[in-house]
Amino acid sequence: AGDVAQLLDEFTPEGVIGQHEAVLSDLTAALEQLLKTPPKSKPSPFSWAHVTGQTRAQLWQDLAAWIDQHNTRFGQADSALHLTACWYRHPVVVEELTALMEAWRTAYLGHQAPTTDAIYYLQTFFHPTVHRIHTAAWGLKNCTGGHREPTLYPSPNTFDADAYDRHVASDLATHPDPPPQARTPEGDEPK
Repeated sequence: AGDVAQLLDEFTPEGVIGQHEAVLSDLTAALEQLLKTPPKSKPSPFSWAHVTGQTRAQLWQDLAAWIDQHNTRFGQADSALHLTACWYRHPVVVEELTALMEAWRTAYLGHQAPTTDAIYYLQTFFHPTVHRIHTAAWGLKNCTGGHREPTLYPSPNTFDADAYDRHVASDLATHPDPPPQARTPEGDEPK
């Protein structure tokens, strides 16, 4: 009889509220702990600046397969959508195509119900990115008759620390902190 009474107490409004309070307390403590130690940023497996070894080899394979699929589907229909065979020799093109491949995966993979992700991908990412790749100096615009090295800046664009320091000093001189407010004898801010 005592066990039944104890079970009944757990299902009274007070008992249920107590259970909820305990769960909320545990969740609050867990959240506070998570906020104390934010997660360490881990580079994306699609960041060419960070991938190495087998992960990098797999990314090259995935990208080449995706571009082959792209050229089969789109490149044969319109030469403006075809990616020339030297795409891999253009570092910025590789970055753009990697990002485009990941956007494609997000739009086309893993959905069980119809979404607007595919049309969003095509209109927002696909067409603008392919256009950029075909028209930018760093892209494929000069490679229709064969590979041409991407157009580079005529001279190295090196950081000039002295010029930077002069610029910052000039900027700070024209944008100084406001003067401090005068205080009244009582120490209050003036009104």
